[in-house]
Amino acid sequence: MNLKKVLITLMALVLVSGLGAFAVDDEFSVPNKLSENPVVALVGHSMSSESVQRDVKQFEIECEHRGWTPRVEMAGGELGPQHDIMETLINAGVDAIVLMYVHVQGLQDVIAQARKQGIGVYCLDTETMPGIITNVTMPGGIAGAEVAYYGLNRLGSSGGGVVYLSCKWHIVRRRAYAAQPIIDDFPNMESLATEWVSMEDYSGDSYNFMNNWLTRFGNDIDWVFGGWDTLGMFAAKAILDRGYTAEDMFCTGVDGGAEAFRQIRDHDNPFVASYAQPFELYTHTVMEVIQEIQGEGIAPYTTGSMVPASKVVYCPGALVTEENCPPPGASVHSLFNYYNPDAGDEAWYNWGEAYTI
Repeated sequence: MNLKKVLITLMALVLVSGLGAFAVDDEFSVPNKLSENPVVALVGHSMSSESVQRDVKQFEIECEHRGWTPRVEMAGGELGPQHDIMETLINAGVDAIVLMYVHVQGLQDVIAQARKQGIGVYCLDTETMPGIITNVTMPGGIAGAEVAYYGLNRLGSSGGGVVYLSCKWHIVRRRAYAAQPIIDDFPNMESLATEWVSMEDYSGDSYNFMNNWLTRFGNDIDWVFGGWDTLGMFAAKAILDRGYTAEDMFCTGVDGGAEAFRQIRDHDNPFVASYAQPFELYTHTVMEVIQEIQGEGIAPYTTGSMVPASKVVYCPGALVTEENCPPPGASVHSLFNYYNPDAGDEAWYNWGEAYTI
């Protein structure tokens, strides 16, 4: 075998090995079929965030439409209470558990316990771990790239200086990881600094980091890339508090919500754009997966299943700027490309009363 053939063989082996590591099948058996009167639980940390409120609202709409009994549990931000709630739900014999923004890494023992008892365990915009059948989320790299191109278009050929606010949680960091190489590849663009906020005080961190950057860089800053809306909005507050205006620099974020849209509509506010997440679509999709697996008996990671071998189902969102920001009172569904205003009651986004912006 010549050198060329050896190299090709080795490359093929590496590729196959890499795919095998990525496409790991679930180690547990398919969960039990839904009972005659299914109970599905949603476990989160707090109702204080708009994303959770939207997820819960859609979860309850979905359960009512499907004839399932919803059980919503907010366990706080600490691992201990989250673990206790999981044990309670397992002992209650619920049909399925959906985890949302909780410490899944520390819950692996109770996730495994639930799966061994035939309970399906799923995630909303969180993380895949052993025992979790699927996670439904947004492609963070696409969000970061779309915001990057928006900012580049806004600055134009003159370019500008960019600072990045992010955190080391994988869901958020991938947005900045995607955006910065795109931005840096354009002439006259300069990435000035990056700071990683803490999850304990990300609002205060964002304000303080921005304040320090204004002292350090001043008008050299043209754009603040926020890993999510709160970071960009608190950077915008620091900009205004220091006497700068929306004419001097602008801020962007990711998530989309009532406060973000209010600031985007305000032409005097430096916060000008957000990549809106389709939280309702995440919730609908995970409920469809439960129906498919535990209602129809279609095994995940197989031909015909909604769930790919990666265990992640991606739902793209939509960039919202001052040009397309919807008015207060609009249905949140109107932001996204799945929405058809002429659809009838059979469309899932017309079930129940939609969340309004």
